[in-house]
Amino acid sequence: MTLPETVDEDQEVKAQYKDGILHLTLQKKEDLKLKPAKKVKVFYI
Repeated sequence: MTLPETVDEDQEVKAQYKDGILHLTLQKKEDLKLKPAKKVKVFYI
């Protein structure tokens, strides 16, 4: 399986298998985690 570049391969990977479905939990790299949303002013004319 190929992982996206955003996955931090050095962090712990969690896996759970239930009812024939494999769930993987992967951590994102710190520098790519969600950044605060930017505010955009909208003017109505």
